Amino acid sequence: TVNRGLWYPKDSSVALTAFADADHAGCQDTRRSTSGSVQFLGERLISWSSKR
Repeated sequence: TVNRGLWYPKDSSVALTAFADADHAGCQDTRRSTSGSVQFLGERLISWSSKR
C-alpha cells in the first residue's frame, strides 16, 4: 500500500539480488511454459512470482 515501505539509511550497503528461471513449453502433454523469479534486498525476500 501507499503507506508502507522499506526504509534504509543512505549509508547502508544492502545488495539487491534477483534470480529467475523459465522452462518454455516444458510440459510434454500440454506444451505449457513455467517461469518464476525471486528478489532479495539483503537477506530479506521482497518479491516473488511464479507463472504456469
